[in-house]
Amino acid sequence: MKPYTVRGFTDKSNHPIKMFAPETVRRVVSPETARRMTAMLTQVVGAEDGTGKRAHIVNVAVAGKTGTAQKFDFKRGVYSSEKVRTSFIGFFPSDNPQVAILVMLDEPQRDKWGGVAAAPVFKNIGEQILNCFKTNIRETPAFEPQPANHLQLVAADQSLVEDMTTLEDEIDDETRMPDFKGLTIREALKRAKSRSVDLQVSGSGWATSQTPAPGSVLDDQRLCKVMFEMKN
Repeated sequence: MKPYTVRGFTDKSNHPIKMFAPETVRRVVSPETARRMTAMLTQVVGAEDGTGKRAHIVNVAVAGKTGTAQKFDFKRGVYSSEKVRTSFIGFFPSDNPQVAILVMLDEPQRDKWGGVAAAPVFKNIGEQILNCFKTNIRETPAFEPQPANHLQLVAADQSLVEDMTTLEDEIDDETRMPDFKGLTIREALKRAKSRSVDLQVSGSGWATSQTPAPGSVLDDQRLCKVMFEMKN
């Protein structure tokens, strides 16, 4: 995309005189390369051992990369082991990017690593964007509970009884882990939010496996790890 900093010009009555729009210049990488890179960057944030896990935003698939660079000490003529520049750059949602954020900290005094110093700042900014601006990134359709299972009473010499009895021992759906298999990341996040479940996303594409298994009783953490893979 061709970069631009001015959205447009207006007159004193705020009527537009000239407006600018994003302009495609050329494709830098192939779609396949972009897909693979997005999958790797999503792992940086979504995996338990990811260096950018502190940038994780609940129910939002984040892709990003940490950065830590030593600054050159001109007095000594060497790279400093004390003065660093840390950064975290990322975008979300990873399967349909709408927000991109770069956080860069020059000579942080306490934490010296991008994943520790800059990633939490990215998370805070991202959450503020989601909370303060109208966006459908976390939009979830109203949850419609599934109809209760019914038991049909049948006698050997009678037709089906018209009145159907609800199973008293049925467990409400909201106490069980939903099934994410076959869903895209966006679809899985929406389903997770409807049950107040926190997803830990790995990979990209469609959900192929999850832990805990579908139908498991939800515990206090309400956390589910879901692996996504591209279909052949």
